[in-house]
Amino acid sequence: MGYIEDNLVPGEEVVTRTHLHWIILIKPVLLTAAVMAVIGIIVSIWQNNSWFWLPLLVIVGALVAGLIGYWVVQSSEFALTDKRVLIKVGIIERKSVELILNKIEAIRVDQSIPGRMLNFGSLDITGTGGTREIFANIARPVEFRNRVQAQIAQGDSYRQGGQGMAAEQA
Repeated sequence: MGYIEDNLVPGEEVVTRTHLHWIILIKPVLLTAAVMAVIGIIVSIWQNNSWFWLPLLVIVGALVAGLIGYWVVQSSEFALTDKRVLIKVGIIERKSVELILNKIEAIRVDQSIPGRMLNFGSLDITGTGGTREIFANIARPVEFRNRVQAQIAQGDSYRQGGQGMAAEQA
């Protein structure tokens, strides 16, 4: 069981989920490629056999960075339930946010051109009292925002309908 399942209240159901986008794994790959290119140039210029271990060290470093990135992607959870938005990011240092739907004032999506092409971006959630949480590199952020807004609207219409019926019965 994950963080989301462990923190659901009785009767609460998950409506949708998203996760961190795989794009966060690109930086270690590009860094490794750049370092390998520099090492290749140095080795070809010096043609010294004492540099043979350096590419191996870079590859091991890239694998470690890639595994850490993969672990971060797999350990982060983003969920919308019928009552709230639950978000947990981090492995050793954990940041968790739980916002009740009727306490969300705004939810904004920021996407760059690559973000629009690859369907990732940042979620900027503002709650009542000025609480603001920003989460970067989220997969399908527009879809997640739309589902949150639809769930808020559904809750508003339910509350308004319930208040109207209570007033009619009184």
